[in-house]
Amino acid sequence: MKKLKFVMLALITCSLFGCADNNVSSKSENFSVEEIQTYDDLNLTLINGEYVIVGVNNRDIKEVEIPSSYDGKPIVSIGKSAFFVCSSLTSIIIPNSVKTIGANAFSGCSALESITIPNSVTSIGNWAFSNCSNLKNLNFESKSTLENIGEWSFSNCSSLTSVIIPDGVKSIDEFAFYSCSSLTSIAIPNSVANIGYKAFHDCNMLNIYCEATSKPDGWDNKWNFLNRPVYWGNEWHVENGLPTLN
Repeated sequence: MKKLKFVMLALITCSLFGCADNNVSSKSENFSVEEIQTYDDLNLTLINGEYVIVGVNNRDIKEVEIPSSYDGKPIVSIGKSAFFVCSSLTSIIIPNSVKTIGANAFSGCSALESITIPNSVTSIGNWAFSNCSNLKNLNFESKSTLENIGEWSFSNCSSLTSVIIPDGVKSIDEFAFYSCSSLTSIAIPNSVANIGYKAFHDCNMLNIYCEATSKPDGWDNKWNFLNRPVYWGNEWHVENGLPTLN
């Protein structure tokens, strides 16, 4: 009976936080209590000489400025579910030392209104900012090294109005911007070789601006399932931070 209860608990945990490894070494999921270090309200663990944020002591935390290092070693990742349902979080500053943002890292941070992704970040994990219902501004630092935007990563960000995907991004995974109901424009650079199934599904106000002159082969046939307006190539330009028709 104890074994059965343990298995059921494991299944429930997986359904809430995800069981797949997303952009963070699997070793981070096996840390012991003794390995956790605390800095202010942040919990960190050391993996291969670099720190990963694995959680917080206070889920009611309102403002966070992540340091670039701790105890002389860099903080390189925001781990899986680190700020999961920190529903009072209004401000987060991420340093240029961070390379990956893990699955569910900020999922359910419903008070968060703005986020700047530093140019050091190469991947955003599945569900990373899902259900951030007050997120209005998604900014990427110039000279971004971001390559992958994971599945469901900005799903249900219902206050988001405009996004300019930085040059260098290679893939936007399935349902990445699902049900961003206020999203009116998204600009997609030539570097994006893959867009997943229904990446913008339920974005009923969306206009899509693509640097490509036609649909690349790597984009799923149902990438634009709702047939939202698409403007290709030289039909548009960016003006005052927004895609604008010529």
